[in-house]
Amino acid sequence: MEAAIRWISESFIAKIISFLFSREVRENSILFKILKEIAGASKALFRGSFIGLLLQSEPWEKEALSSSRFCKVLFNTANRFSVFRDIIRDIVENSSCYRYSVKIWLDFTMRPFKILSLVFLPATFTYAALKGMFSGLSAGEFTAVIIAAGILIPSYFINLNLYDVFKGSILLRASGLLDGGPKAALPAVDEENAGFVYVFLGAVFGVLCFALPVITVIRLTGLIMLSFLLYLKPHFGIYIMAFILPLVDTIYSVLLIGFTFVAMVLKAEKGEFGVPNGTVPAALFFASAFIAAIFSVARFESLKLLPIYAAYFMTFLAFYHYCRKEKVMKTALLFQTISTVGISLYGIYQYFYVKKPTAIAWVDTKLFPEITMRVYATLENPNVLAEYLVFVIPVVMAFIWTSDRVGRKLAFSGLLGIILTCLVMTLSRGGWLGLAVAVLIFALAVDRRLFAALMLIALISPVFLPSVIINRIASIGSLEDSSNAYRITIWVATLRMLKDYWLTGLGLGLQAFSKVYRDYMIAGTPALHSHNFYLQLGLEMGILGLISFLWFAWAELKGAGRILRIKRSPRAAVFAVGIAGAISGHLFHGLFDHVWFSPRIGLTFWEMAGILAALTASAEAGELQGEVGRS
Repeated sequence: MEAAIRWISESFIAKIISFLFSREVRENSILFKILKEIAGASKALFRGSFIGLLLQSEPWEKEALSSSRFCKVLFNTANRFSVFRDIIRDIVENSSCYRYSVKIWLDFTMRPFKILSLVFLPATFTYAALKGMFSGLSAGEFTAVIIAAGILIPSYFINLNLYDVFKGSILLRASGLLDGGPKAALPAVDEENAGFVYVFLGAVFGVLCFALPVITVIRLTGLIMLSFLLYLKPHFGIYIMAFILPLVDTIYSVLLIGFTFVAMVLKAEKGEFGVPNGTVPAALFFASAFIAAIFSVARFESLKLLPIYAAYFMTFLAFYHYCRKEKVMKTALLFQTISTVGISLYGIYQYFYVKKPTAIAWVDTKLFPEITMRVYATLENPNVLAEYLVFVIPVVMAFIWTSDRVGRKLAFSGLLGIILTCLVMTLSRGGWLGLAVAVLIFALAVDRRLFAALMLIALISPVFLPSVIINRIASIGSLEDSSNAYRITIWVATLRMLKDYWLTGLGLGLQAFSKVYRDYMIAGTPALHSHNFYLQLGLEMGILGLISFLWFAWAELKGAGRILRIKRSPRAAVFAVGIAGAISGHLFHGLFDHVWFSPRIGLTFWEMAGILAALTASAEAGELQGEVGRS
């Protein structure tokens, strides 16, 4: 990829573009000098005021919070709570259940095949015996038991450990899944008793599989194992969260981040948390969400959405806390990249093999009769899929730019190609515009040659792009497209609503919007939401919610700028720029759509914000100097 960029950037046109956007030309331009004078005058005018705090580049939140009387009371309360937390932690870690669970985990990492044999062989025979006694064992089930026994009995004699089995796995090595267990004292369990424990557990598992639906037993077992794993290594919740976000329903992600957050609070030592960048506006944002739910025109429905907003806040704090370690940050983003490639491949499969007509609400069939399919993969809507992909694409670009090995650059370039192909197939114009903003920011901050190459590609792209994509791009802003005219009508109606509900908002959720919108709609135009993220946010949460969110977004992007100015960890800066570009592209897309229509996108935003806050804190502390991207 770098060779291609170098070849393009050395062309005559690219050199002209690079020169026009060079620092020397920019800083000597009249426009730049005017803007610089305005910025200097504004800084002097608002010095010492609240607006001045927003404009200043140096971090101020930690000092402000430490001197706040309210925060002192809050911190004292938290310190008192830490005593109870320590008591709970001691009770858990001194319990026989926990210690035996740790022992089982360590045994499994050292002798996985033997442990699986000791558990599932009794489970298989117990289930078969009970089935034969009470309902009869079919020939197929009897054959399955014989096959299972034929596999499990020889497995008992295999002495390989997990380190040997998965030593070639980059993901498992990066995640630390196979690291040694905790240092806590373990009960003395000899081999004979240990074997009995595994046989007993297997028999119980077999009884449960007979008495309950198998899927229920699997879910229950998975929940128990996940709870133990998250308590043992809470940062695993970060990896799982990043991986499953686009794959499962929101409820599972909310439960997972809840478990992870509780484990983080129980396991963290005093002084480990710190104050992430953007804490004050984030706290105001979630306070405004609570106020909006209380004063909602559809109070019950709005209150039901509060756990999702709590999950947003927990996601921000959890990713901030753990992603200050570069290994955790990179591994979480790697898991997210892999799952994104998976849904992208599924989207490409949909485009070619799923013969399901595109919903009328997703395309103007009169203007685009040739469009028969817009892919949505696992996210149920092509625009939602595009929003998610725009978050991940700049991250993959950061992996490419920070990888030292040619093989890894090529591998990540291939993954990037898959994701980009899926984004094109969504035919989401808002997603394309968001990506353009994200990539533009990344290119300008990382390498001007990349910017020049991208500009040149944009100039010649009409030659090789399919007509359907060119027509789709050309329709951006055209009132001949019914979806554009539809949006403008809804925006006007939403502004009228905002005029009457600007203080506390309508309340959280689409039901509150629908309940009031019918009184303001123009020409009978129906709508689920306002098709503008900022109008929707102001309408749902009032002026405090909108201002606090804009403040938070500004604080996060300003933190990325500080990383660039510090110049202490250039590789960390590449990831920070990638995530800042992703957030900027997302915010730009929000001008044309309600980008948090799916809570999964909201969770992804707060995940990325948490990682960016972690990178900012780590770079300022010098913790990531020369580390991020090292392979």
